[in-house]
Amino acid sequence: MPRFDDMDDVGKPGKPLKQRRFPWRLWMFALLMTAGAAAGGYYTWQYRQQALDNTSGYGECNKSLTKAQAEASDALQKKTDCITVLDGTIHKSKDLETQLTQLSSNLSASKDELVALRAGRSEAEKRFAAIDEIQKQFAKMIDTGQLKVTSPRCCSRPGSPSCRSRASSPCSRSASRSSGSPIAGSS
Repeated sequence: MPRFDDMDDVGKPGKPLKQRRFPWRLWMFALLMTAGAAAGGYYTWQYRQQALDNTSGYGECNKSLTKAQAEASDALQKKTDCITVLDGTIHKSKDLETQLTQLSSNLSASKDELVALRAGRSEAEKRFAAIDEIQKQFAKMIDTGQLKVTSPRCCSRPGSPSCRSRASSPCSRSASRSSGSPIAGSS
């Protein structure tokens, strides 16, 4: 068995006590781990804050999204209404243009007819003036006694059915002349 008095708790007798060096590596490792934990906590807090901000922003964005969707659907409805009104207006405009061209052509045709009617009216006025002149000559001839007028025997009443049915008969044209010369040439 060994002897107990020789043995020292620290080491062999006669040698100085061995001093342990300071654990720098362990200390650096502990500092590094503490710094990493602090950085992780900081970043975790920041990400949490951003997540809360984003969550509140999401709620606001969602509210504004529903409002914007409602406005977009209203705008889409207004757009379709405007398009239908525009189509109707274009169709009405085309109809009015065709009516305008028809009316302008009818107007020019009416103007041509009016010119023709004015020319016919002037010719009719000339004829009426000539007939008036002839009537005046007949009135003069009747007044002077050169012409004698009698009614036909078959037509006692002018405008009666018997007179109308015999309009082409010689008795409807009967008028006796006192002078025997033609009417237009008598003077």
